[in-house]
Amino acid sequence: MPYNGEVSVYRISFITEDEVWEIGKSITENQDPPKTLRGRADLISEKVITLGLTVNPSEPPRHHANISDYPSEESEIKLIALELASQSQFKGTL
Repeated sequence: MPYNGEVSVYRISFITEDEVWEIGKSITENQDPPKTLRGRADLISEKVITLGLTVNPSEPPRHHANISDYPSEESEIKLIALELASQSQFKGTL
């Protein structure tokens, strides 16, 4: 779900699996208190764009982006979130 109208994501198309997991680990370990990384949801940006949203690169950190242009209605936001979740591929940690 968006926070302040955006969802923070990372663009991973051109990096290795190990690099993707390292990004996730660095994010969770640097939170206060530190969190446990349990998995990730991979989604192709075209799926985001077809729902009328925008993917905006927002570096630093490297590969970071924000998904924006959500509608104002909470019910519409929830429908979009459900559609994005159904289009994503979950990958759990080992």
